[in-house]
Amino acid sequence: MNSDYHLERINKTIEYLKENPGKNMSLKEVASIAMFSEYHFHRIFKKVTGETPRRYIKRLRMEKACTYLKNDESIEMQELWSRLGYSTASHFSKDFRIFYGCTPSQYQKKIKEKKVSEIKAGIKIMEHQPSPKEQEV
Repeated sequence: MNSDYHLERINKTIEYLKENPGKNMSLKEVASIAMFSEYHFHRIFKKVTGETPRRYIKRLRMEKACTYLKNDESIEMQELWSRLGYSTASHFSKDFRIFYGCTPSQYQKKIKEKKVSEIKAGIKIMEHQPSPKEQEV
């Protein structure tokens, strides 16, 4: 089999993982999507992505968590970590801290502060628009 065939099968798995970030699957189940043995899948997946399957899945989940935190200010943390396939808040929070250096709540607070500061900056810009007379000078 050639590398294009391997790449096609790995890409099929990657698409599945992106569509199902909260689904808990064993390495055997993930490898079966690509129709590889666990060992062969792990080796090829890492070669293609530069990450182990476990690390890749965690990164996908963390990216999805950030998307939820940015776009849904009302999301409850319990809903978030369970939606992403975590069984405990502490495990989710630990992974989030590893990836982003802060807790999910701290991240959400930073997002809110940034939005507020951007709104305030926009208002200041609007307040300091030169008048037509000032523009003539």
